[in-house]
Amino acid sequence: MVVVTHRLLHRLSNKHPLATAKKRARQDLEALWQQVFAGNVEFVTSDHSPSPLEMKAGDDFFRVWGGISGCQNMLNVMLDEGYHERGFPIERLAALTSETVADRFGLPGKGHLQVGSDADLALVDLDSDFTLRAEDLFYRHAISPFIGRPFRGSVVRTVVRGTTVVRDGRIVSEPVGRFIKPSRRFSATPGVGAGQAGQSSQTSGTRGGDVMK
Repeated sequence: MVVVTHRLLHRLSNKHPLATAKKRARQDLEALWQQVFAGNVEFVTSDHSPSPLEMKAGDDFFRVWGGISGCQNMLNVMLDEGYHERGFPIERLAALTSETVADRFGLPGKGHLQVGSDADLALVDLDSDFTLRAEDLFYRHAISPFIGRPFRGSVVRTVVRGTTVVRDGRIVSEPVGRFIKPSRRFSATPGVGAGQAGQSSQTSGTRGGDVMK
């Protein structure tokens, strides 16, 4: 099972017509989190379907651009709703957002803290809190269903292959991302059990901001 981050939230912003998903009933939300805790979710991803705001507004459901811009705050959602709200172990959170993804798709050098792997790191301050503002977003179109939402836990530094690219909410490096191809050998198991989803201590976590590898 793969879960998109905003499915793990009870409320999205009412200020912007950004998502086709309606608010989920609390019992449905908690049932989904139970599957996460049970190890039946292989990895957690972000929805990222950017467009100008006017393309997401209107009365014609079939013409409105669906989806949300969500990759920058995926880790914030998991830290707030998972770690702080429900006590989800931080090691398993890192695995669900990095290790198991890299293993499943055979991304060489990714998802593990070990000799020979890329030094991709997200350093977080678990005790900090902030409220997301439009000016905090790095998107071309600075719209998000998370604007105005308070979060517990901040990404304070993002490192890509040993280079610090984001520090304290500011981009501090020239682009260093590069295209990577999955290896021919994928994970033989389509899902992971509770013992596999995040039990390793050598896990890198998610990269903050837009996806860079």
